Amino acid sequence: MSATTMTRYGAAAAAAVAAPFAGSVPVLDPAAALETTAGVAIVHLTAWTLELAERLSRHALAHPVRLVPVREDGALTVIGPVLEPSARACLSCVEYRRLATAGGRVPWQSPRLALGGTGTPAMAEAVLLLAAALLEPAPGIAESGPVAGAGAGASGA
Repeated sequence: MSATTMTRYGAAAAAAVAAPFAGSVPVLDPAAALETTAGVAIVHLTAWTLELAERLSRHALAHPVRLVPVREDGALTVIGPVLEPSARACLSCVEYRRLATAGGRVPWQSPRLALGGTGTPAMAEAVLLLAAALLEPAPGIAESGPVAGAGAGASGA
C-alpha cells in the first residue's frame, strides 16, 4: 500500500496503516483499479460519480479481479460490495439504492452525481481490515463460480 493512496486520512494514518498491509492487499485509486487485469485490491474512492462506479463494476465483470470499493461520502465510509466476474451486485446499483433511501433532494438518478468525502482518520485501519477481510475466500465456498441457482445464469422455473 502506498501512503499516497490514503492521503485523505492524513500522512500519520497512512503510515500507521501501511505496515500491516505492506505486500498483501494493494489499495488503489480508481484509475489504477481500471488498469488492473488480475488479482485483488481495495479501491479507495474519495471523489467519484455513479458513472465511475458502473465502470468499476463492468471492469470487474470482464476481468479476473476481485475489488472491494471503500467509498467516502461526506464523513460516511461505505465498504463493498465485492466486485468480481461472479458478483451478484454492482457498485452503481448498490449506490443508487443507498442514495434513493436518503430521500429529499438527492439527485440519485443522475450518473454524473459527484460524491466524495474524507474518512475519519481514527477508523482508517479498521476500514482497511474490513475491506481486506472481504477479499478473503469464505470457508467452504468454492471460488470457481456462482452458487448454483443464484443470479442471472440460474436455470429454474
